[in-house]
Amino acid sequence: MKVLILAAGEGMRMKKYFPGVPKGLIPVKGKPIIEHLMKQYKGFDILLNVRAQDADHFSYLKLPLLVEETPLGNAGAVKYFADDLGDKFIVTHIDILSDLDPKDLAKAHHGCATMVVKDFAEAKSFGVVTHDGNVVTGFTRKRLINCGMYCFSKEVMQYIGAGFQDFDKDLFGSLIRHKKLYLFEHEGQWEDIGTEAYWKRNSEGRGLDKQV
Repeated sequence: MKVLILAAGEGMRMKKYFPGVPKGLIPVKGKPIIEHLMKQYKGFDILLNVRAQDADHFSYLKLPLLVEETPLGNAGAVKYFADDLGDKFIVTHIDILSDLDPKDLAKAHHGCATMVVKDFAEAKSFGVVTHDGNVVTGFTRKRLINCGMYCFSKEVMQYIGAGFQDFDKDLFGSLIRHKKLYLFEHEGQWEDIGTEAYWKRNSEGRGLDKQV
């Protein structure tokens, strides 16, 4: 089974900490983030999506590179490289660190698209209101966030438009309307290293290349 790691973004939120460093090579816990993901997805066929100007920086990894000559967007890259991905595949953003076992995600996947989510409710004693417009539809104690990891079947291609396409702005709304998007809740560790909050929290008192 193939895993597409999306590393073609510019990493705007991290540029002030690592100017000139491709997002996938930003050091976390003493080594580039891409090497953490390679360990996590060991046993899968890993494909790395990168910008053309960054391709040479990743050559040492000996991974198949899916190179963007012009920006495609995350969903756009999935469609553009569809022939390389197979009938069922995992997609993850490069800046996601987690202890998710991808085999569990692959096993749980059914239908068209499965999104990994995590409960980030800070105050579980308060009910979160669910609603459709201004009509309350219920209450929940869960506050699920999108973890940036997905499993897709080839069917997803028919819901991705032409040209530059984004998961959040373009694809997911279409999948939801067609009832094609399912959830897989991850209860373990998860961190988005692409946020300024992460680097502020982890850079105090130590070098940025020794993150916890």
